[in-house]
Amino acid sequence: MTKLPFTKMQGIGNDYIYFDCFKTKIDNPEELAIRLSDRHFGIGGDGIVLICPSSVADAKMRMFNLDGSEGKMCGNAIRCVGKYLYDNGIVTKTEISVETLSGIKYLVLTIKTAKSIRCKSIWARRSLTAKRYLRLLTAWSLKSRRSLTEQNIKSLVFLWEIRIA
Repeated sequence: MTKLPFTKMQGIGNDYIYFDCFKTKIDNPEELAIRLSDRHFGIGGDGIVLICPSSVADAKMRMFNLDGSEGKMCGNAIRCVGKYLYDNGIVTKTEISVETLSGIKYLVLTIKTAKSIRCKSIWARRSLTAKRYLRLLTAWSLKSRRSLTEQNIKSLVFLWEIRIA
């Protein structure tokens, strides 16, 4: 039996089993997700996440659901990936890019303590042109009756906090 080091983390209730593929090679992630995600006979979780090297970003996230299917993206999981990358010294900066099946996602970490990291997930789409982005911001401004200040634009990104119990 092969021993695979793993980390179990959860973000707002989504709990995944994380593997550091910078150090460990996972041969059959689909089968591994099914076996380990079982809450009665495995570790238990919503699936597994592989944290891998990337040629286009700081890291690559591959996510496999508990049925073995590969998911494109999970916002709760990617924030945990950001914390893992920083905590384990894989990245030392607080602005991180992560490659996923739904494109490159960007995280901004605010280090509060060793056990609490605030993580902004910035969802960027390559197909979102500057003109379309400006229209969306203008619509938001009119709907919320707020002016388009830099602070208000920054508040449009999702702000989450990962805490370790």
